[in-house]
Amino acid sequence: MAADDPAVGRGQLQMLVRFALAQLLSRNEHHRFEHLCTALARQRITPNIVAGTGPVSSGGDQGRDFETFIGYVPGRVRDLGTRLGIERDDTIVFCCTLGRTDLAGKIRRDIARAVSLGSAVDAVVYFAEPDIPTATRHQLIQEAEDLHHVRLEILDGQTLTGLLCDRDTFWIAVEFLDIPAYLAPPSAGPQWYAESHARWLSRAAQATTVGDLIELTGCLRFATFTEAVRSDVPTWLSRMSPLLDSQDQIIRRRARYEIAVATWRGLGDLRPADDLVRLTLTDAVGSESAEELDSAELLATYARGAWMYAATDLTAVELEEFGHGLERQIASLALAATDRDRACQLYALLGRARLRVDLHRLVTDEFARGQVPPPPPMSSTEWDELLARQITEPRFILPVHDPGGALDAWSEAVRLADQAPRFPVESFAMTVAWHAASVEEDPRWPTVRTQLDSMVAAAAGNLAVAELARTRSSSLLTRRKPFAALAELHEARSAMLSGRDHRAGAQAMLDAAAIYQELGLLYAAKYYALAAGAVAAMEREEPEPLVVDSLLLAARCDFLAGNWLSFIAILPLAADAHTDLRIAADEPILWDDTVEIARSLATVAAVVDEAGDPDLTQWIYERLPVDQGDEAHLDFSQLATAIPDGGLIDRVASELGQAPFADGGRHRLMTFTTREVQWRIRTRNTYDDVRAAERLAAVIQIIVAALGEDDLVLATVTMDVDVRTERPAPATQQGLGRHLKDRGRAEDGALLWRATLTRDLGPHSVEFKAAIAEVTSVAGALCVTASLLPQASIEDILSRIGAEGALARAVMPHIRYDRAYAVLPRDSFAAAKRRSTTPLATTGFGDVLTSTYLSPRITRGPVFTDESPEERTARRYPLLTRSLEVTLPRLLEDGRIREVAAELRDDGWKDWHVLMALFSQVLNYRLAKRGQDGNDPALMERIARWEPEDPADLQIDVSAVTAQSLRDHLTVSYFATANGYGLDPGGLRAHEVLGVLETRYDYWTLDADHEDPFAPMH
Repeated sequence: MAADDPAVGRGQLQMLVRFALAQLLSRNEHHRFEHLCTALARQRITPNIVAGTGPVSSGGDQGRDFETFIGYVPGRVRDLGTRLGIERDDTIVFCCTLGRTDLAGKIRRDIARAVSLGSAVDAVVYFAEPDIPTATRHQLIQEAEDLHHVRLEILDGQTLTGLLCDRDTFWIAVEFLDIPAYLAPPSAGPQWYAESHARWLSRAAQATTVGDLIELTGCLRFATFTEAVRSDVPTWLSRMSPLLDSQDQIIRRRARYEIAVATWRGLGDLRPADDLVRLTLTDAVGSESAEELDSAELLATYARGAWMYAATDLTAVELEEFGHGLERQIASLALAATDRDRACQLYALLGRARLRVDLHRLVTDEFARGQVPPPPPMSSTEWDELLARQITEPRFILPVHDPGGALDAWSEAVRLADQAPRFPVESFAMTVAWHAASVEEDPRWPTVRTQLDSMVAAAAGNLAVAELARTRSSSLLTRRKPFAALAELHEARSAMLSGRDHRAGAQAMLDAAAIYQELGLLYAAKYYALAAGAVAAMEREEPEPLVVDSLLLAARCDFLAGNWLSFIAILPLAADAHTDLRIAADEPILWDDTVEIARSLATVAAVVDEAGDPDLTQWIYERLPVDQGDEAHLDFSQLATAIPDGGLIDRVASELGQAPFADGGRHRLMTFTTREVQWRIRTRNTYDDVRAAERLAAVIQIIVAALGEDDLVLATVTMDVDVRTERPAPATQQGLGRHLKDRGRAEDGALLWRATLTRDLGPHSVEFKAAIAEVTSVAGALCVTASLLPQASIEDILSRIGAEGALARAVMPHIRYDRAYAVLPRDSFAAAKRRSTTPLATTGFGDVLTSTYLSPRITRGPVFTDESPEERTARRYPLLTRSLEVTLPRLLEDGRIREVAAELRDDGWKDWHVLMALFSQVLNYRLAKRGQDGNDPALMERIARWEPEDPADLQIDVSAVTAQSLRDHLTVSYFATANGYGLDPGGLRAHEVLGVLETRYDYWTLDADHEDPFAPMH
């Protein structure tokens, strides 16, 4: 629910109204309930109502006691009265109660008293705040008929809630329940607005009543958030302005709020309403009304936004004081609340208040106000779409006051929620979801999140939980957390598809595909795009327009990956879908994705022209979606932008980091970069083999994203994977060892692997979960090959990202890759043309398109021992000199070691590097002389103890210690240094280990205070 959305969901509004009704009893507001019932009866049953004035016991006004009864004089009957069977000449008695103790007995007694006094009664309409079971209601109605010969109609809490949420009666909820006016239900449409506009233009009398306030609020908000009528905003502001002088404090306060919001969001400048903001916030700081505080907190949020856009003269100091004042008041009321529903409401509000933007920090950081124009007025739905388009672009993150305190408050609301039956949990959970990014790093967040999801699932079902996950994803994207956002989208998609909402599930998959594309994970993006189209088309009689989005996004991914033959192959499918399923399909310039595809196509055409390959040009032309006289057919030619001549091939290869037509050749080569790893995945260029290889590439990229911020301490390596396919094998023959083989090293040092994957032979040729498990196990093993983490740490990470099915959800988007890919028929794959086409440049690794979120890590790596690198460096000096206490004096006596040390120091070595290399050379000399195995556990244990050097031990020739010998032996020591941090280099090479030590552990810069170990001896 968003305050700036003119169409708040009716379900959420009903929860808020029902909660407010329940609060009347806890506040002992019986008179307010009676006034509410009177107003509702006049509005919906009959206007001809006379309230009783005397107590029942004294017979005042024939028993129509205002505290208990509301009398009726025959007259006009309105819509609800008609539905209740009330006729024009009927006499009705209205009764109302907040009581919950022996409610049925009280209704019986009130009916008996009503019919025993004064004139005859035809019907009794009974307003009761508690919900009354259907069986009880029917029994009471029958008893009234049998015993008193009157018709009884009971309007209980649930029925009253529904009535009060109708547009024409909502003013009653505003006046008597303090429901914020901005939550007014939307108008029926333009006709309602036009009628109101005409009436108020011709009306001479100024606005004075709550009814006027409600109608004007609806009109003002509709104009504010509807571009076509936004010019009406000044008119509505002038019509509402007289309410600022109302004698009714509530009307006055609500008019201030609506005028201030519309001035800012409708006119783009809060300055004319600055004083109204001050008055509203000043009053709210001392208010005990949760509803007033809620509205004030929203208004303060608007004001802080206006301050950042330099659209208000309110100062940062003023707004900070108001923010602190509101927080203190809300916190005080929450602590004092004895009613659990009210306490939950206040704690929910307190969390929001604590997440307000910290203007003091912005001022301190010299934040530049007004650098960009304010966003245009938009509904919350449009805001969601805006966020989705701004996927992972780095942006300024606004500081907030107290994320930990916000989670404290929300945790308390969650704790009390089970005992607060009227508290609108779904609305609260959505508010928390919108702020997920601010609290996501708190270790308590997963627990709070899980509890809220469970409560919402119980109240509204799994689809509501899915919407929460999608909202959390949007929030996380705005705070530059794409990996966490992906996890939320995977959960949302899974829940939506479980609820058989295929379109919503497909949209979540497209959202995920867009994030993968922005991250540069183009094979994962293509997988999700194609899967979204396949899912969207499931179980639908009518074609689904989302199929167009999916095909165009998949085509775009192929273009960016340099797979231009695939791009051309899928383009006719996308064009046909566009023509068949989209409105105004013959005007592609209206669609952002078709414009983007057209520009990509123009680039392909220009590159092919520069390459001078007429056969390829003809092949492409035959497949292009060009206008052939059919008016409705998509013509991309009108969108082709001018492409400069000369040097285009090299330029494109540089900008993509891939060769144009990289998918050509007898063997297909797929390349990409993730973190420190460059990937080469190669296979035969056939329909089945390419699908299998792209399947593996996609799952590798999905796992990389699932690992997200987890640090595997990866070495910089190239992984070269040869993918083969085989027919489906029996389950008894499955296993990772059968599917992945280590083939050593390539000439360029790349790690060579052979992956054997099951060939897809049709929709039911393999079992879904088995196929996913096969490719996931292969991809997972490859992803951790270059890790220096100890095995236990790797297993912990994999276990955590796979907890509760999270990894499985990510790699299983409801359909196998090969099946999603099958939207492109085998004949359209054009295997012969692919094999005869040569890539037009040297294939790169696409690193220029890889997001900075997946850049190699340069932060300090983790340590799995009790010592930090600094502590270990400081301890090396005494340990190494003790382990060389015989050799080092001999070398110093000779003197040449000082020259060697000076040379190495000039090369950037620290003294501990020299000592470490010397220790390694001496140790290896002795091992070689003795014929000992350096990997002997007993020997390794002795070395780890850093025992003093034995004078009787073999002594190395001082002439053997040279700068080059120390360089050679320092290389050997890299592994020992890594082991000292608890890392496991495994089968990595020395230079790969050194790369990790250099970039992650400050290998060449770390040092500690020490005496010069190479100083002349005295």
